[in-house]
Amino acid sequence: MRCSETGELKNIYLKLDFFHSIYGTQRFQGFKLSFKCRPAIRELIGAKAERLVWIFCVTDRITVDQLVEQFHQHYCLSDSSVDDFGEPLRIRSRIELGNFQVDFQTEYEWLGFLP
Repeated sequence: MRCSETGELKNIYLKLDFFHSIYGTQRFQGFKLSFKCRPAIRELIGAKAERLVWIFCVTDRITVDQLVEQFHQHYCLSDSSVDDFGEPLRIRSRIELGNFQVDFQTEYEWLGFLP
């Protein structure tokens, strides 16, 4: 990974930290913005950071926990790389949002969710 990419990722993850629950999450439904505000948030923090924020907010946490466990068993307990995982890294949205499939499009999206 080039230094400029590393700096960009740090910036994206920092924005994710600040805006992680802006649309509400499975546990936090206090102050939140409507998903209709996505274009404005995207303009404010950038498309990559906003997509991570959106994923974080729509996520059914149980599906993340299940995927982390599968990933851990496959990747951490063997000599496999992330690219060798063998199946797309995907989770589901919260039931009240329709339980739709959310695919991680890049490795940095997935790594943003690892504990």
